[in-house]
Amino acid sequence: MTPSTPITPSTRAGLGLGLAVLLVAFNLRLAITSLGALLDHLGDLGVSAATQGLLTSLPVLCFALVGATAMVVTRWIGVDRGLVAALGLLAAGLVLRVLDGTPALIAGTAVACGGIALANVLVPAIVKEHFPHRIGLMTGAYTTVLSFGSAVGAAATVPIANAAGSWRVGLGLWAGLALAAVVAWAPYCRRRDPRRADVHRTALWRSPTAWAVTLLFGTQSIYAYVTMSWLPSVYADAGFSDETAGLLLAASITIG
Repeated sequence: MTPSTPITPSTRAGLGLGLAVLLVAFNLRLAITSLGALLDHLGDLGVSAATQGLLTSLPVLCFALVGATAMVVTRWIGVDRGLVAALGLLAAGLVLRVLDGTPALIAGTAVACGGIALANVLVPAIVKEHFPHRIGLMTGAYTTVLSFGSAVGAAATVPIANAAGSWRVGLGLWAGLALAAVVAWAPYCRRRDPRRADVHRTALWRSPTAWAVTLLFGTQSIYAYVTMSWLPSVYADAGFSDETAGLLLAASITIG
């Protein structure tokens, strides 16, 4: 769009849709990096090493299990409405995990990661559908914002928790951003279109390319989530403060 191009209602709608997608992307790693930044602190409060290990395993487990069901959700309620459901799960999980007790922390993290897993699959489909002529631009934009959100969660969670005097505030505050993403995306939900519900099925199990891509991204995910979950604890064990450890994780994510 050039400076002389008039801003029409359709242009405004496109800008609003793009901003909504970027706000969604901002939320898609906050639940993970915020927990990683506080993991060492939770250990000091009595959360066992076994529980910490389970919490750090939940993102990859949920991404595998829930991500595999994403197309079922798509055929059932549609891509746009499926994203609202994913964001609702994310917000609910972020609230649940700051309630009293270790079971709530585990269950809330699982629910939040389930919402993220569903959104991970749906957002690229939404970009392809709503921005068919700007797929590269929007993919780059939402990937960049996703990484920025990850860095913000890593850097800001511990200072927020310290300022509030409660780790629950540091983790629970991010539920507000998830709810904001629900509000931003809700106007763009459309009725389920049966024509869009049909998904072309191919014999992926017999495709060497599919297995190679799965191995590539599976390995990359393991490295990424191990880093996001445990790097702050490594820094804390080396003598850095929790705040500095979170900032170093944020720097690692930003560089990546």
